[in-house]
Amino acid sequence: KPWSIDIQGTAPLDPLGGAVLARLLIHHVTVHKHGDEVTVVISSGRGPSVNACHTAPLGSSLHPGSADNDESWFWVLQMSSVGFCGNIFVCVCARARVLLLCSEQKRLRQQVVEEDTEDWQRSPDFSGLERVGGVDLSFIKGDEINACAQLVVLSYPDLKVLYEDSHMVTLTAPYVSGFLAFRETPFLLEALQRLKTSQPTLMPQVVFVDGNGLFHYREFGLACHLGVLSDLPCVGVAKNLLQVQGVLRDEEHQSQIAALQKGGDSFPLTAASGKVLGKALRSGDKSSKPVYVSVGHKISLGTAVRLTHSCCRYRVPEPIRQVPYAQTLQEFIRSDTSQQQALP
Repeated sequence: KPWSIDIQGTAPLDPLGGAVLARLLIHHVTVHKHGDEVTVVISSGRGPSVNACHTAPLGSSLHPGSADNDESWFWVLQMSSVGFCGNIFVCVCARARVLLLCSEQKRLRQQVVEEDTEDWQRSPDFSGLERVGGVDLSFIKGDEINACAQLVVLSYPDLKVLYEDSHMVTLTAPYVSGFLAFRETPFLLEALQRLKTSQPTLMPQVVFVDGNGLFHYREFGLACHLGVLSDLPCVGVAKNLLQVQGVLRDEEHQSQIAALQKGGDSFPLTAASGKVLGKALRSGDKSSKPVYVSVGHKISLGTAVRLTHSCCRYRVPEPIRQVPYAQTLQEFIRSDTSQQQALP
C-alpha cells in the first residue's frame, strides 16, 4: 500500500562536506513498494510540471538530472531496507541542495568587484606588479575523487617560478554542474593559506584560475568564488568555450575567431541579455585557438585581457601553464600502483 511522508521544515544537507541546515522546498514524497522495487515520487508543491518519479531496486542510489540552471533538478535518493515497520527509509537530498547552492552563489556574487582596485592595474605596463599566481585542480583520468591541487607563483614580467605547491587531495563534495567551485575552492584556498603561512612575501598580487569567472551560468564561476573568499584579484581563463547565456559555439562564433588576426586581438562574449561576460582572446600570433577570459574579482575585464596576453608565451598564460601537477600525479599513480601490487 502506498505511504507518504510530508517534509516541511528543516533537514540536514551536506553540499559542502559539512553539516548544513536548509529549508526543504520539497513538500511531498510518496514511496510505492512493489516487491523488490520502490517508486519514489517527489513533489515540490509547485505543480505537476516540476514533479519527478523514479523507480529503482532496494539498496540503490539514483543520480538523475543536472543543475545547469535554477530550474533544474538534482537529487540523490539513498534507499535501504532498514527503517521502521518494514517500510523503506528514504533520505532525500534534492532540489533543496541546488537551492542552497544557488542561494550561496547569489550571496557571494554580490561581493564580486568588477573594477580595477590596485594601482598596478591602472598602469599601461603594469608597473608595480611583481608576482602573479596560477591555480588548478587536476584529476587522474577515471578518478573523480583523488585530485592534485596546485599553486604556482611567478615573477612579473619575466615569469620565472618563485614558488610552487602541489598536494594530492580527496574530494568529498559531489560534482554538480554549475557548482564546481563548491567542490574545488576549499583546496585552492588551503594552498594559498600554506603560502601565506610559510612565505608571506611571495603571496601573488593576482591569481589566474584555470576556469571561468563571470562567464558562468549565474555569473559566479570558480575564479569569482576563489577571488571573493581569498580577497585577491582573480582572472578566469578557460581553454574551452562554456556555452552559456546565449553564447554558442556556432558559425558566428567561429567566424569571430577567424577574424582574430594577431596576438592580443579579442572579441566580447555577449549574453542574450546584452551583458558582456568575458572575451575570447587570441593569446599569440602562432595560436589560432583562443582562450576565454573573464573577471574573477577585483579587476576589470579590459585589464584582465591585457594582463592575460602579457603573461602568454604560448596559448595558455604561464601562471596556469606552469602549475606543477604532472610530477605529483605520476608519483601518486606510482604509489597507488605499488600499494595495489603489495596487497595479498
